[in-house]
Amino acid sequence: MKARKSVVNVAVGSALALAPAAARADTVTLGSTAGTPNQTLCGGSVECTYVPFLNASVPSLWVPYDGTITSFAINSGSTGGTVTLRVLRPAAGGRYTGAGTSAPVTIAGGVQNATTSLPVHTGDVIGLENGSGAILFDTAGSLTTFTAYYQLPALGDGASAPPSNITRDRRLLLSAVLTYTPPTAGGSGGGGTPPPATECVVPKLRNLTVAKARATLTAAHCALGKVTRVRDRRIKRGRVVSQTVPPQWRRDVSAKVAVKVSLGPPRKKR
Repeated sequence: MKARKSVVNVAVGSALALAPAAARADTVTLGSTAGTPNQTLCGGSVECTYVPFLNASVPSLWVPYDGTITSFAINSGSTGGTVTLRVLRPAAGGRYTGAGTSAPVTIAGGVQNATTSLPVHTGDVIGLENGSGAILFDTAGSLTTFTAYYQLPALGDGASAPPSNITRDRRLLLSAVLTYTPPTAGGSGGGGTPPPATECVVPKLRNLTVAKARATLTAAHCALGKVTRVRDRRIKRGRVVSQTVPPQWRRDVSAKVAVKVSLGPPRKKR
């Protein structure tokens, strides 16, 4: 089942406005294998990378903090062929970048678990890759769930592209166990040196002064764009009224965010 690429970009682009960070636990399970596998998606021998979503704006296996994926589970109604777990990193324009792949696991049917060790960062998305037309999807439950996917070719590690297809009636039966990585002396989870910035995650700027907005954007690897002065009855003079890019949307590093800044309430006519 396919849809036009423009539709995919809209849906996946909205997914980059991520939900607020979850409270940290030492170990958390993302996704679920509960259900009855009764459908496939890509045909046999066609390699596909699947990205499951809870709804049009929330990936179902979204990583809430830095850590390591230590195991994953699938629920399959078929046997044979292999699956690999994939780490996908959101990029600008509805794209994802392949950021890691587990060792292949042979599909045995039913619910099965596999160990792995894949480092992940906050905001990453977990997906699955399969090239045997395995029955890994459940069609029961809420129709708000859907799967974006790459088909011909699947998304390779280091490659960046938006998913080429989308389906709204199949839920991928996949879960993954995330183990928290404590920060080290160098300030980064799981390593001594923080990784280089790969994206700008737009912060909320409303009610901030221009100086504070600039500093907040810089800390988020963004940049202050055009500043327009407007009259506003509710926001104090010198503070941000609105911004061109909504909070939590992701952009390329140093992307500019324009703002409107209050001049205070309209002047009274004499």
